[in-house]
Amino acid sequence: MRKKKDKKPNLRSILYTSKYFNTGKGNEINKLLENMSNYKNMLSKYVYENRNLLLTSDGIKTLKANYNIVKDNTILAWNIQKEHQMIVDKYANTLKKHMKNLKIRIQDKIVIIRYSRDGKRHKKGETKYFEIKFKSTKLTKLIKYLVYLDFSKEIEPQITNAAVKDLLNYYKTKPYFDRILILAKDIQNRLLSKIKFIDFSNDYSIRLTSSNENNARIEIDDTNSLYKHWFIFRMKNGKEYRLPLEINGEYHNKAIIRKEFLLYLSTKKNKINISTIYEGEKPVLNRSIKQLVWM
Repeated sequence: MRKKKDKKPNLRSILYTSKYFNTGKGNEINKLLENMSNYKNMLSKYVYENRNLLLTSDGIKTLKANYNIVKDNTILAWNIQKEHQMIVDKYANTLKKHMKNLKIRIQDKIVIIRYSRDGKRHKKGETKYFEIKFKSTKLTKLIKYLVYLDFSKEIEPQITNAAVKDLLNYYKTKPYFDRILILAKDIQNRLLSKIKFIDFSNDYSIRLTSSNENNARIEIDDTNSLYKHWFIFRMKNGKEYRLPLEINGEYHNKAIIRKEFLLYLSTKKNKINISTIYEGEKPVLNRSIKQLVWM
């Protein structure tokens, strides 16, 4: 029997907003988010300046490992690492999009079709259709592979594909091999030049975990007559931050399943937004729509 595939949960985001709080507490949270924004720009600058490492999986691992270029007396290393990994992924995904559009081919032939007789808008012999046709060859395959290598190191040890290694050894015997390397390096430089610096100057946010690092959570305090619902998290040395929440009984009656929260500034003055994930109900299709689909 064919095994039934596990159905993916219907994950949805849910937003909490803090109540208005005193200036001192607000400044404390704002300073935390401002520092995180500055650190993200520092980390982004580091990745951007070393974007050539994005070309290989080992290079990406190296980038992600160097989050410790930023240190803070309040923000945990876990939070800095989490933001740094997100930044590296953003740059890597940008490069992937450009790589997907990368086509290395050589000219095969030119197709020209001319008018065989005079017409209202053309004369006999004028061009009716023009196309340059391209083709892929073993040489273009080699060049595309070389684009992803580190040219500051020996090329051959970086090639793990046996067929490509054979191609490399073959073209090494050709007098134009150096031009092949120069072309691959030039394509690589143009590819990397398409990556732009990601600016986080207006990104006042921080990711928090419900695990031991931040112990982020929503608690109910029945002993407090003014504020009952609180969002609580901690940073270095056990320092705890507490934000009173605005609760809508109908909207917020969801069982949160996400282990992470995103804390960020609200557009409303002196308020903070907190978003996370819950599992929503499966959408139910109208019966008549189902029948229409299967007719």
